[in-house]
Amino acid sequence: MAGLTAARVAADHFEKVTLIERDVLEDSADARKGVPQGRHAHGMLKRGEEILEVLFPGLTQRLEAAGAVNMNINEGIAWRHFGGWKAHPPGVFMALFFTRPLLELEVRRAVMGIPNVQFIQGADVLGLTSSSDRRFVQGVRIRRGGAEETLAADLVIDASGRGSRMPAWLEALGRSKVKETIVTVDVAYSTRRLKRAPPGKHKWSALFVVGKSPTSKRGGILLPVEGGDWLATLVGLLGDHPPTDPAGWLEFARNLEVPDYYEAVKDAEPVTDPVGFKFPSHQRRHYEQMADFPGGLVVLGDSHCSFNPVYAQGMTTSILGAELLKRQLEAWPRAGAGPAPEDFTRKFQRALAQATNDPWAAATGEDFRYPEVQGKRPFGLSAIQWYTQRFHRLSHVDPELTSTFYRVVHMLDPIKEMLKPKIVWKVLKGPLPPA
Repeated sequence: MAGLTAARVAADHFEKVTLIERDVLEDSADARKGVPQGRHAHGMLKRGEEILEVLFPGLTQRLEAAGAVNMNINEGIAWRHFGGWKAHPPGVFMALFFTRPLLELEVRRAVMGIPNVQFIQGADVLGLTSSSDRRFVQGVRIRRGGAEETLAADLVIDASGRGSRMPAWLEALGRSKVKETIVTVDVAYSTRRLKRAPPGKHKWSALFVVGKSPTSKRGGILLPVEGGDWLATLVGLLGDHPPTDPAGWLEFARNLEVPDYYEAVKDAEPVTDPVGFKFPSHQRRHYEQMADFPGGLVVLGDSHCSFNPVYAQGMTTSILGAELLKRQLEAWPRAGAGPAPEDFTRKFQRALAQATNDPWAAATGEDFRYPEVQGKRPFGLSAIQWYTQRFHRLSHVDPELTSTFYRVVHMLDPIKEMLKPKIVWKVLKGPLPPA
């Protein structure tokens, strides 16, 4: 998603945009090797959905036509969190639910339809090319069909994902070592598709069961997706991983904090067997701190920051990166007229780091509730965790707190909205419901 949206943005400012893809892409909504998490539950946060609709007008309509479910989450989600069920706010908050391969297919079709965008498929990037003084990246070396070749570029965008080799490539150019922040979580998913229950059988349309930290490391996500199916994902942290055999999968579901998830899935008709996915750690690379970051290069998406997927922030944060690039290109009158200068690329990396701070703090802060999670805990974390725990417990009985949480988690509002005086008063003075 980072690469596709960045290509869409760049196409408005450069004569030609080339996407280099290791996979050979099919015109179908099937999971592929290059996206190992593609078979599992994904959440498109509302902020990301809105940006995509601006970049690709009519995308929402096309997704719905392909079977995506547009749902009022204020009414439709049952969310078990911190030992209770979140209250249902009044009003309408519509959000789309679909599989990751369907979203990628529709976005990829739109990008492929842009006249000045070309795809090179089945190719590997081997490294960077640079100016003689190594201040500017001027292209990439690739291998396709067994042959190596060089592609020149005014701007190289690294959207190659968590496994990006950019740190090593920059060191090969004599640049400094990029600092990394790692927070280990050892998360595993096990997901299967099930036939959705008939309308009205359950009071909810989507179900989230989040184990009460730090005692429970298990959770379950049940989302309505295209084809009349549920995408049923079980989650386990810190080695408490869900099995991938059908019997073991059901037994893991039976042992979640509450029986609601198991009761929903135990008699549902299977569409697929469970498949697994493992994720070791949050990973953030601080390119914004490099004083010698070169011109002609930007890094975004999971190449820059990769989150625990439980929090559904990855796609939207990647799309936010493309939106930031769009704004910066619009303010740069020389786009497409030679290599992007160092002040352009460094300004972008600083802006991207700033935009990443809130989702990073939110996700790692929650995972740090588990003592076994390894990583540097920020100053004041215990006070923040005490406050947010009260916030979430009170959201079991206060719809305004649930509504505030939904807007923050969907990146429509910053985290500081949870600290507005009216909200703080409720959190500090409200009587806690039973956990």
